[in-house]
Amino acid sequence: MAALLVADMGLFEENTISPIRKRSPEEQAEVYIRYQLTVLTEAGGKVSEEPDILRQIIKRPQQLSQRMSFTLFDDVLTTLKMLKEQNLTLNFANWRHRIYSTLDYFRVSSTIVTPSPPSP
Repeated sequence: MAALLVADMGLFEENTISPIRKRSPEEQAEVYIRYQLTVLTEAGGKVSEEPDILRQIIKRPQQLSQRMSFTLFDDVLTTLKMLKEQNLTLNFANWRHRIYSTLDYFRVSSTIVTPSPPSP
């Protein structure tokens, strides 16, 4: 548990310097490599000076996601419209920074999203 706390603190500090999600894919990979190295070393693991295997593991999902595409299932739009009509609010907390671009990708944002009132 302490290893994760130390790694999380490092990630938090790194994010305060510059938001990680706004960095290049290479910079993001390096941040996450350092995170994983911190977890491993703080937990007592022995990590080589040249973590090529770890680097490959972290970069692989990025490579795979470049070929990934999304599919909007047949019932999604109808369901979202029904939820909106019932004045239900959906929370996309873990997706907040991507949700609007994803909705725009499917051309459904104007159909299902009600703009939030401005904060006081």
